[in-house]
Amino acid sequence: MGKRISVIIMTLFMALISCNSGGIAEDPKLVYLTSIANLSKGFLDVFDF
Repeated sequence: MGKRISVIIMTLFMALISCNSGGIAEDPKLVYLTSIANLSKGFLDVFDF
């Protein structure tokens, strides 16, 4: 159950990053690729036995 919470937190973090409410100009491609990498790590943690 703790791994599910971790995945949810990562998803919320990615949503916060994509919102770009900080006003800092970041490369959208880099943000997207970082989000995908974090998401894949979360899925690996969930299905890791």
